[in-house]
Parts: sequence; structure tokens; C-alpha cells
Amino acid sequence: MDSKDPLGLVIRDLHLEIANYLTKLLAPFRLAPEQHLLMALMLEKEGLSQNEIAANLGKDKASVARMIASLESKGYIHKVTSAQDRRAVNVYVTEEGRKLENTINEVTVNLNEIIESGLSASDYSTLKTLLTHVLNNVRSA
Repeated sequence: MDSKDPLGLVIRDLHLEIANYLTKLLAPFRLAPEQHLLMALMLEKEGLSQNEIAANLGKDKASVARMIASLESKGYIHKVTSAQDRRAVNVYVTEEGRKLENTINEVTVNLNEIIESGLSASDYSTLKTLLTHVLNNVRSA
């Protein structure tokens, strides 16, 4: 990439590279990169509603519903009707899904190590701060 390329293209290319890398690592487990995030969240905090999952992942409800349906069909999660609100469901990890915990954690750690490689702690912190600022600029536009 040329130094004159817009930052948005660099960010897009970074996103695509990360997604491709995760796709390759997660393929044996039939997980897409987005599903990896949902599983990581569920393994950390079970019993969330679809709305809570959407809020935690910054995704719309329809996307989360599709991810939940896919993960449920793979046997990794199951839904239980909420005792407080019969219209809502809470999502839980199955035993089959629990078997993925080490893999999901390893993939996450591995990716973070790759991203941080060659960056000092200060550089990494600055990069994260700057990218968060750019993200907030775009969100508020």
C-alpha cells in the first residue's frame, strides 16, 4: 500500500486479513470469525439475552439471531425461554460448545500476539487509542 492510500482502505485491508486468518484457524471447528466472538462472550458470560449479546458485540439483532441459529444448529449453544419475559430467550453453551473453550482462547491469544508483534506497549496503547478515536469519529458522523 502506498502512503497516499486513505486510512479507511488500510483499516479495511487489516480487517480482511484478520478475518481471513481467523477463518483459516476456525475452519476445523465450523466457526466463522463473528461466531468466534459470540462463543468467546458466551463462554465468559452465559445466559445473556439476544439483545444483550447484540449490545456486547456491537451487532444488530438480526445478525446475532443468525449467528445464534447457526451455532445452535452446530450444537454449540442452546436457547432457553426467559423466566422473566416469555418473548425473550437466554443463550447457554452446550457441552459440545464447552469443548471449544481452549481453542477459542488460544486463537484469541494467538491473534493478539500477532497484532502486537513488533509494537512496544506504548505503541500498542497509542494505536488502540487512535483507532478508537477514529471509530468514534465515524460513529458520530
